[in-house]
Order: sequence, then structure tokens, then C-alpha cells
Amino acid sequence: MLIFYVLSFNWWRLKMAKEKRPVILFDVDETLVGTDNKFNTTAFPEAVRRAQEQGWLVGLNSDSPIDRLADRAREWGLDGPIVGELGNVIVPSPQDLKPLWEDRSYRLVFDKIKGTFLQRGLVEHPDVIFTLSDKEEVLQALMNMSPVSTKTWVIVHGLRKHSLAFYAYKIGPRGLSFDKRRLRDLAGLAVHLFDQETRYNPLVDVNDDYGICIIHEPRASKRKAVPVLKEHFGPIVMVGNSMSDFLDDPTIVQCAVSNAHQELKNRSSFVASTPLTTGAIECLDWALTTIK
Repeated sequence: MLIFYVLSFNWWRLKMAKEKRPVILFDVDETLVGTDNKFNTTAFPEAVRRAQEQGWLVGLNSDSPIDRLADRAREWGLDGPIVGELGNVIVPSPQDLKPLWEDRSYRLVFDKIKGTFLQRGLVEHPDVIFTLSDKEEVLQALMNMSPVSTKTWVIVHGLRKHSLAFYAYKIGPRGLSFDKRRLRDLAGLAVHLFDQETRYNPLVDVNDDYGICIIHEPRASKRKAVPVLKEHFGPIVMVGNSMSDFLDDPTIVQCAVSNAHQELKNRSSFVASTPLTTGAIECLDWALTTIK
């Protein structure tokens, strides 16, 4: 009887292992697309199809919110898991957004901070227009405006659930530009509100290239997703450009585009010779031919 149970258990484990599918995950900003949010080649969809034909899933692992990532994944023809908001939520695919896993520890905190941030911002910065919305919709409206005087718009990202993010744009006679000074002033307010609510220092990312400030809870990291990813998928390949894309697990294969930070290159199994999308495709093709 004991032998039967051991054999049954081993058969079940083998069956589960065989059911796992390989997955390649891409970071988005400065890995797949540049600061202009565009590919540097039209060849990415064909590369994705090539991977899928060989049984691979192709997904995303990014700091962006799941809804935004799912839109992009569907547009690009991806079919694999999506990890969003710096490891705080994982969904199986762009077509299935029911979380495989979600860390809800700070959701209520960020809901409260978002409301307080808007209230305080309106009072303390009366010369600024605040809006809670999707950035792309607001930017389209701003670009269609005929600016009479210089004005700063702060767009608080409405889709985020596990973080706070906002953009600061100045509209003037020369069109749109980032208001870096205002971005930093408001970053200080956001940090203060998080500290006041939790007594912890948040992770803060003020990015002048994108005109955005993102406030994360202190434990946020793409590495948080690793145990769940390993449970459902394998082998796993991660392609990125910075150390935030390093998942720090010996079973995960790291790849880097040529514009990646040197430390990530040093810790990657493969480094592409070209940047952004073309480099990401190099990483994908290397994985298809190397990992069995």
C-alpha cells in the first residue's frame, strides 16, 4: 500500500511538472519600448508568434497597473501571465484578469492616500489643475487645447490599486513639457502622507524622463511574484533593463537588453547586442534555441 501511495504521489508531481509551460516575461519601459512608448522595430509581433508556436507563453512583468498592461498585451498578441505594480498582483493572461495572487496589504492605505493627496493638492497648490484619470485621455485633451497661459496639470493615475502615481505636465505657448519642480514638491507631499498613514518610508521613484512620481509600499518588488510564477510556470525567463528586473532566483534565467544597467548585464545569462525591442527579440530567440 505504501508503495502505491509513493508511486501515485510521484506520478502526480510528474504530471504537474509536465503541465507547466515555459514563459518569457518582458519588462516594458526601456526594455520593450523607449521613452516615446514605441517599439524600435516592427518585428516584435512576429517574434511573439514564433515563441508561441514553440509552446512558450509570452507575458509582462512591469511596474504599471494590470489593466494598462493587459491592454498592451492584447495589442501585442501576448498570451502569458502579467505581473503588475511591482510584484503586487499576478493575472494568468490578458484574457483572464482574475488574480492568481494579489498582495492586498496596502490597498486601503493607497485608496485613502490618493483621496487625501488630491484634497491637499487642491488646497496647497491652487494654481495647479488636478485630475484623477487615465493619462493618455488627458494628454490627448491637453494637446488639442490652445494654451493661453502657462498652466500645470497633475494627472493622478486612476487605475493603480497598490501604489500612487502622478504626472506633472506644464502647458504653455510651446506646448506640453514636464513640470519637474512641481513633481518633486508633490512627491514630498505623497511621501509625507504615506509616512503619516503607515509610519513607514515608502519606495519613491521620481522619473524625469517620464514626468512621473510613483510611491510604492516598502516591500514592493518584482521578486514578490516569483513563488507564484514558479508554482504555475517553468522554465521562466525574465528580460529587462534595470536591477528592478533581477528576480534573484537561480532557477530563473535573466536576460538583458544592450541599454540595460551594467549590474544587470553582469548577472544575466544573455545580453543582447542591441537596445529596446530589437534587443528583447534577441533575448527571446536566444531563449528559444537554448532553453529546453
